[in-house]
Amino acid sequence: MNTEVKSLAELRGVKFNVKERRKMKKLISLVLLMGFVFIAFPSLVLGQPIEIKVASVLPQGHCLVDACFKFKEEIEKLSGGKIVVKVFPSGQLGSGRELIEGVQMGSIQMCEHSLAPLSGFSKTFLVFNLPYLFKTREIAYEFLDSPIGEEMKRLVEKDGILVLSFWENGYRHVTNSKRPIKTPADLKGLKIRTMENPVHMEAFRQMGALPTPMAFGEVFTALQQGVIDGQENSYSNMYVMKFHEVQKYITDTSHFYDVTGFMINPKFFYSLSPDLQEAVKKAAKTATTFQRERAITDDDKFRKLVAEKLQFTELTPEERAKFAEASKGTYDVFKKEIGEENLNKILNELKKIEEARSKK
Repeated sequence: MNTEVKSLAELRGVKFNVKERRKMKKLISLVLLMGFVFIAFPSLVLGQPIEIKVASVLPQGHCLVDACFKFKEEIEKLSGGKIVVKVFPSGQLGSGRELIEGVQMGSIQMCEHSLAPLSGFSKTFLVFNLPYLFKTREIAYEFLDSPIGEEMKRLVEKDGILVLSFWENGYRHVTNSKRPIKTPADLKGLKIRTMENPVHMEAFRQMGALPTPMAFGEVFTALQQGVIDGQENSYSNMYVMKFHEVQKYITDTSHFYDVTGFMINPKFFYSLSPDLQEAVKKAAKTATTFQRERAITDDDKFRKLVAEKLQFTELTPEERAKFAEASKGTYDVFKKEIGEENLNKILNELKKIEEARSKK
């Protein structure tokens, strides 16, 4: 009997010890979590204003960077000073890839950048890089703001990137220092700088050029030293980066429509109170309207300015169609990576939008 009693007492003691250990583990986990929150977001703990770093590789005065400042203005007003924003333009916090990695890690809360690097996490994003995908800006806006566009914003959330809004950097055109470009054949053998983007590179390869991927900040010097013959970019990018000083010819190829993303670290976003999350979304929406309106006016303005500096070749719709025809094989090359079902879904939605707009 004494043995049984002793065994039961020991058993109860074991159960007690297990419960205590579980409580201790929970307490330690809670302390570690509080420590992480304090280190990562000290302002949330101390009641200080929450600081958001917003970064871009482009200089102030560019519509994308000015939209970041618009976001700053709006969120500081909507949050009643609970959030303060510091904008870092001109690649102060690194190259485009470094900015996106910074947002992933949380060392940078937000950035604006081309969506091209996001294809490394979700191949669906490759679709935005296909040549001659969007026939007009208005079609692009309608698609990007559609339910399919909303779905795409969350594709890389699990990878540490939440796309708040789709912005734009306009249609991209070709410049070079060798000769006027009137047909795809004129591109043959030219070293054209592209983004580090397999779709862009393939499109230029199919048009006969020698695509040369390079960081944006290195392009001016490479053009100046003759390392590359040309580059492709939006009018605004060309002008603010002064590429006209080291190029001779430009053609309005409009080969890519450059969709960009206004991105935030999801852990940071969800660490905010619900009212501040709504304020961030509202401020981003206001900045998006501002950015798109500025992009349209800036495109026209910078087109005129660039045309004054370089020999400008304006293509007719029929001539531009030849570039589209020459590069259309890019769709087949990346169909499998993007996912044939995804690609068809997107192309069908665009077709519906185009047909509906043609009837208006």
